[in-house]
Amino acid sequence: KNKCKECGCTCKRCISSDHDVQLHVEIENLKQRLVEKETHIVTMETNFLNEANRFPSGELVAVREELLTWQDKYKRLYEAHRRVQRVNQGLEDKLLKLVDACETEKNALTKDVATLSHKLAEANYAIKKLTDDNERYKNDVSLAIQFLQCKQSNFVAHKFDSLPPEVQSQVSNYMTHKKKPEERKAVSEAKSIKVPIPTFPPTAMVYS
Repeated sequence: KNKCKECGCTCKRCISSDHDVQLHVEIENLKQRLVEKETHIVTMETNFLNEANRFPSGELVAVREELLTWQDKYKRLYEAHRRVQRVNQGLEDKLLKLVDACETEKNALTKDVATLSHKLAEANYAIKKLTDDNERYKNDVSLAIQFLQCKQSNFVAHKFDSLPPEVQSQVSNYMTHKKKPEERKAVSEAKSIKVPIPTFPPTAMVYS
């Protein structure tokens, strides 16, 4: 049996009163839920009106228009990117050609430097040799001048056999080359004897 929640009895009055309370509570709950539903409906209507104001032609049309806008931006960016790529490729080709030309020029200059260095070394060697020869010739000329300025009595006569073999060979060659022209020469200048010296001083004369 149903009992009263307040006193616990089973009389009709208490039971009826308790039932009325339950109905009242349930009605209040239903009213609250109805208010919430109405508020939700009003919110949905407001959102719908706002969306309609934002997209007069419809949200789908607006989305399509935005998609077309982004596609156009993408195409322009892609074309700009391709132009930049072509410019970069051209610059890279020019840079590679410049590097290749510089490398070729560097190799050529390296070869030229090596060649000139070799020629410079040869020239330095030739200069040193000529300097040494010049110094030796100066000494020989100085010695020859001293000999020419000395009296004949200051020299000791050497026999041909007592000379070194190299000197004997040189004297023989000299006499062989000088003998024939002297035989063909006229005796018109018997009293005058000229001794030519090809080095400095240019010429020395000894008269008898």
